Amino acid sequence: MDKMAAIYFYIDGLRKNQSHDIPSDLIKFIHLSLTNGKEQIEGARLIQRLRLLDDYWRNMTWEMALNDIKRFSQLIVNNAGPLAFYDDLFALLTAHLSMQDKQQALWWAHKIVIACCGRTHLYIDMGFEERQGITALFNQYFPSFAIKNIDNKMRWKKFLYRQFCLAAQLPLCPTASCSQCSSYQECYSAS
Repeated sequence: MDKMAAIYFYIDGLRKNQSHDIPSDLIKFIHLSLTNGKEQIEGARLIQRLRLLDDYWRNMTWEMALNDIKRFSQLIVNNAGPLAFYDDLFALLTAHLSMQDKQQALWWAHKIVIACCGRTHLYIDMGFEERQGITALFNQYFPSFAIKNIDNKMRWKKFLYRQFCLAAQLPLCPTASCSQCSSYQECYSAS
């Protein structure tokens, strides 16, 4: 997937069930900002346009929004293969979402599934410094899913794919990018 399509996919996924389209010129401006550093010129106007699309951007500065878009769209560009399971993984997570923070849980589900495109540990691709960050996220926004990871023993990406395979009655499978990870033996030696 090219960079502009990845940007669109990321932003559109944060807007589940929204009826209005994302203006193509906005995607072009974001792409230009990421490649040419034009964020200072257009930033104030562009963040307002993003805020009109969805509340996700409400408390972000243009720089924060641009970093967020850059992180997740780059994961897609580098390894779009796992997106073949996007709908299934998103449905799996949202079946366990916290109704208390439903909108935030939907945003996090989208981000988690995209982070599965990353080639390192899920917590790193999500932007957390330690695994405890993503564990806290699962506990808060997907509590009935998190409780299944007994004693938090299984790595989250492996656990997510394992639950997906079990739900789909597929043979237990490794995640889409784990085979390339330097910690592969650590996660799969006792499987």
